[in-house]
Order: sequence, then C-alpha cells, then structure tokens
Amino acid sequence: MVETTSIKKKIIDWLIEEFRKQTDIDLSNDLMAIQRLKETAEKTKIELSSAMVSDIHLPFLTANETGPLHLETQLTRAQFNELTARSCGSLYRARFSKPWKTPSSILNRLAALSWWEAPREYRQYKI
Repeated sequence: MVETTSIKKKIIDWLIEEFRKQTDIDLSNDLMAIQRLKETAEKTKIELSSAMVSDIHLPFLTANETGPLHLETQLTRAQFNELTARSCGSLYRARFSKPWKTPSSILNRLAALSWWEAPREYRQYKI
C-alpha cells in the first residue's frame, strides 16, 4: 500500500500550488499554514474515498498587508487520482517488476527447519 504520508504530501503540495495561483503567496515556509494544510489533506483524502468532490475551505490561512487570506477550492476524485497515480505506479513497479529474490542461506534455514519439524518417517528423504 502506498504510504499515507506521501498521498497527504501530494495533496499539500497541490494546495500550496493552488494558493500560490490565487494569491501569489508561497505557503511552503509558513509552519502554521502547513499544519492546517496537513489536517485538511487528511480530511480531503478521507472524503474522496467516498465522494467525487471535496470542498476545501480554509479561512484565515495567512495574512498580508491587505488582510486575512482564505483558501477555497475543490479537489475532484479525478484530480486526486492524477496526483497520486505516480506514487501508486512507482510503488507497483518497485514491488512487482523485479522477481522476488531471497538469499539461499535463508531458504536453506527454512528447509532445515521444515525437515526437523517433519515426522520421523519423512526425515529419511533428503531435501
């Protein structure tokens, strides 16, 4: 399974980019805003597991000279799938594209354990 933190990270990065598009302000160094984005990313991830769209409302996310700034946007399941497709695809390739290999020493130990656990009448057959 893909790590939850990597999925949340993708959503957080997407939210930071959306906020940057709307306000030209970079939230990546604002620790308070990042914490709120983490909570929102978790909520959004859960919502999108059962809904097609997640409405994101973060009032008073940060402030500038003109006053408080808010983030209001939507993340659709299609956008979410697009964001996380690379994570899921790379994980799948990493796990299933290479043949499974186990060192022979481990296999030999497992075979020896199986041999000793076998009933006496079967121990005469060598592995």
